[in-house]
Amino acid sequence: RHGNNIKTYIYLCIINFGSMGGLQMKMDYDVLRDVMLKIEEEYADVALYNIEVKDYDMKTIAYHCKLLYEAGFVSDYAGNYYDDGVQEFGVGPLTFRGNEYLNKIREKSTWEKTKKVVLEGGVPGTIEILGKVATSIIEKKLGKLLE
Repeated sequence: RHGNNIKTYIYLCIINFGSMGGLQMKMDYDVLRDVMLKIEEEYADVALYNIEVKDYDMKTIAYHCKLLYEAGFVSDYAGNYYDDGVQEFGVGPLTFRGNEYLNKIREKSTWEKTKKVVLEGGVPGTIEILGKVATSIIEKKLGKLLE
């Protein structure tokens, strides 16, 4: 309906990133991970439109796709926002950086341990900190394998 790529979609849409329909959202790293897994699973060679992920609503998914774009984890993002929120959105594939990050947090046990370490450590849960903790967990697993 909007063409075969996100560039066409961006051109055809009236984009207003400043408005999320008055909804104040918070970044949720579980949602980010779930969205990244879904993008990886479904992306072929054209943008994904209005993807559905688990039990999250469209506003939540679109917001987290936008955050992934801002972080450089997906190549493209565009959305139509009106007073009552997001009407539709499109997202491109994971970037190299996005794929590398997802590989660190893909395994559920590594992800759960990463969150636990950050929470118990009382450190801010930034994307960089979570990535470093996940890397540390993976390196410890590798160390045990090499013994």
